[in-house]
Amino acid sequence: LLAFGEAYARHGVTCLRLLALSTIPNVVVMLGISVARIHHDGRLALIIPGTACAMTIGLSLVLLPRVGIAGVGWASLVAQSAVALWLLAGVLRPVFFSQA
Repeated sequence: LLAFGEAYARHGVTCLRLLALSTIPNVVVMLGISVARIHHDGRLALIIPGTACAMTIGLSLVLLPRVGIAGVGWASLVAQSAVALWLLAGVLRPVFFSQA
């Protein structure tokens, strides 16, 4: 981040760390989209990323004025985690908790 200036690096490092951390629940979100596509459920394949996007934008609008640019990282982490938990409790439950 120093390539863009010291102030950018100082303020952006927390956001970048949070965005990197949000890739962990994003794996579950992508798996949910893939399962929906395999089941030919286009509606769910659209709802999943739409929900994550709407939550991220909404939380960013709330957190950005209060926390700064790190608020966008927090918004992404919270949104991805919430959607991942929703998917694990619903759509992906048979994938992970099936009786073999």
